[in-house]
Amino acid sequence: MPDAPDNTPDHRAEFLDTLYGVALEPERFDELVECWSERLADAIVADDGDAGERAYNLSEHVRRAEALIDLTISQEANLPKSIGQRLHAEVHAAFAVDRDGIVRGANDSASSLYAIREKQPLSTLPFDEEAIAELANYAAMLGSPEGHPVGPAIVRAYRSNTDSAVILSLNSWTTASGRRLLIAKSVDFNWPDRLSEPVQRAFALTDAEMAVMKLLAEGNGAPAIARMRKASVLTVRAQIRSIYEKTATHSLNEFMRMALGLMSLGLVEADAAAGVFASPSALIKPPYPRAEHRHMLTLPDGRTLDYALFGADEGPVLLFMHDEFFGDGWTAPMAERAESESVRVLAPARPGNGRSSPYPQGSTTYEQATADALFLLDRLGIDKVVLRCFMAGANFAFALADAAPDRVAGLLIQAPILPLGGDEDERKLNRFHKVLSGIIHRSSGLLNFVTRAGMAYHNRVGTRRFFRTFAEGRATDIAALDDDETFAAMSRGAEICGAQGHLGFYSDYRQVLPNMARVFEELKMPIIVLAGEAALPKIDPGLIAIARRHPQCTLRIVPGGDHYLHFTHSDAVMDAIVELARPGREAGNQASP
Repeated sequence: MPDAPDNTPDHRAEFLDTLYGVALEPERFDELVECWSERLADAIVADDGDAGERAYNLSEHVRRAEALIDLTISQEANLPKSIGQRLHAEVHAAFAVDRDGIVRGANDSASSLYAIREKQPLSTLPFDEEAIAELANYAAMLGSPEGHPVGPAIVRAYRSNTDSAVILSLNSWTTASGRRLLIAKSVDFNWPDRLSEPVQRAFALTDAEMAVMKLLAEGNGAPAIARMRKASVLTVRAQIRSIYEKTATHSLNEFMRMALGLMSLGLVEADAAAGVFASPSALIKPPYPRAEHRHMLTLPDGRTLDYALFGADEGPVLLFMHDEFFGDGWTAPMAERAESESVRVLAPARPGNGRSSPYPQGSTTYEQATADALFLLDRLGIDKVVLRCFMAGANFAFALADAAPDRVAGLLIQAPILPLGGDEDERKLNRFHKVLSGIIHRSSGLLNFVTRAGMAYHNRVGTRRFFRTFAEGRATDIAALDDDETFAAMSRGAEICGAQGHLGFYSDYRQVLPNMARVFEELKMPIIVLAGEAALPKIDPGLIAIARRHPQCTLRIVPGGDHYLHFTHSDAVMDAIVELARPGREAGNQASP
């Protein structure tokens, strides 16, 4: 187990704080990624000779943190509420601030009404300077040595964009890990958009009545609603009377009680239940692979291999080496495109994923995954495949292409997560991939904790927010997460990755093919590297350099794309698949080279 030196005590303290903080409070996982992306190189040294003697040993801390993570996962219901659970339990706008005046969470109403985002300083909130100073003063009291609770207190603020008054109630609150936060709650609230469709359907409201009901529930009177909707006051009042009649309420007070009750019922997202992956809505086409596409195969050593087969009944085969987050999920339109192009999609779940058995004791992961895939091809009578990889799948695709080049007709590479070059290339990766690469190459003993913490974080915040964390603010990828059909495919694939807890994630990262750059250089087959235009600065420079000079490789940049091309630019992905599967055949919607 690598150790952490006593070079800079602040670095060590911060490193250990995130270790234990995430173990007790999994929703702080993003803080761990942020801290470790900067501190990992400082905290980890080689465990050899004098360096090991001088180092502060992390092994015992990691073991304790892993035990706490196990407690978090197994006794989730008995633990104190997380920040997210605490804030989203409020109907009104609510946000949390730490003693340094940094926002540490906000519910939907606060985010919508005040444009509050995590990690913003108080100074960016749309309130007058005096109110912000008063909030900062109360927040600073959280750090007082006496540890006295803050509040209850009332702060009157004025919104800087409208000059309207806002009343904020303040109370201190202590998280599971002992961190003290200031909870600010206002009388304002915002109608959750996700509640509109079921409420409209339940009460048979027209589109206009639903829009008026939303504004009415948010505290607007008939004249204000009329101005916002550019309608007459008489029209709005008639719509309000119709809403009262359809909802069986008889006054504004009665209606508001009903509206507040509905909003409290609609606050928890369907995918936020602990340990449950989101299920697709009945209103959209179910994603692929579906139940009828899943199969089981017994391997020579008695283990089982879970795999999916969908698309065309006959034609070239695409062997899909899935990633570590979205698994083998495909949107229905993308799968239908594969069928129309006469492409069969074969997606084996690697050991530790889906219903596939774990890796045998002492095996090398990428070698065993290659052997399992080749056995599957032989049993299905498939001679050659187009090999496609996404993120963590690249490690296994490169291994198979290197071991059995005669079985691979072409290789499509998308967003591999590990750098083919040195430390300089690693520093250019996005935060999570930088942390992951550092752990894999220099501190593999931390990998078990990080993958367990990631699973606990998912269980606390739900699938959609989990994915949003790793999207790191990328607008195109976040838009895909907000699309129900696309998100359903992501969630379906995530079920495969998380079916055995953290084991699938851990197994995917545990061992890395050595000399990946050399393997890539020596591959002798048609290769396409597909990269989103916006992702290019964060993709491994070593990969791009090899792609540009490889005689059989085409580097294709997808305009407007980012990391999640599989979901955001599926036509560009399918065009590349068809090009490799059927050389010389024209495919529509080609991405710009």
